[in-house]
Amino acid sequence: MFTFFRKQAKEALADALSLFLSVGLFEYRRSFIDVSTAIKNNGKDSNSFNTFDFKMQDSNGVQLTEDFSAISDGKLNSGSLAAGGKATGKIAYQVPQDDKGLKLLFTNPNLFNNKTITFSL
Repeated sequence: MFTFFRKQAKEALADALSLFLSVGLFEYRRSFIDVSTAIKNNGKDSNSFNTFDFKMQDSNGVQLTEDFSAISDGKLNSGSLAAGGKATGKIAYQVPQDDKGLKLLFTNPNLFNNKTITFSL
């Protein structure tokens, strides 16, 4: 039984290595985009905000979430804004290289009756 298990483990390792090598052969054609954001609460009550309120849509209609590995300084955080409060920061996305049809989507369940605002970039 030990020999059989060892053989299975060896085959699984060989499959994993071949998968790793196969993935390594693909050409990587993506780049990063940093979006500077400014949010101001013009209402009378406090409102929360989060980077998950934003998505980047590419020209194929794929909606991407923030790439957390790209920005450390000046990143937009999440929190709550008091009436008249303002927050600024950057959000990074990994997008297809040379994509000319990028759109930033903003949807906040507390604002705009959960409608999405689209910004063409």
